[in-house]
Amino acid sequence: MAYKMLCLMLLVSTLVAMAHAKTTAKTSRCMKDCIPICMKLDGATTAACEHGCSLGCLQLLGKGTLIQPQKLNE
Repeated sequence: MAYKMLCLMLLVSTLVAMAHAKTTAKTSRCMKDCIPICMKLDGATTAACEHGCSLGCLQLLGKGTLIQPQKLNE
């Protein structure tokens, strides 16, 4: 019984790691596409583009959250 539980835990851990790797790869590709476009905007900074693209890419992957208006000014 303990052997079956160990195998099940390893399988689940592997599946979670694979899903995370796919999400990370998609986010990385999205960021590579987004940053150059963002930097063409007047007054754009690297930090602002990284932050904005990160949030946007998470939204596109369906992993983002709703932004509360008061947090936009921070």
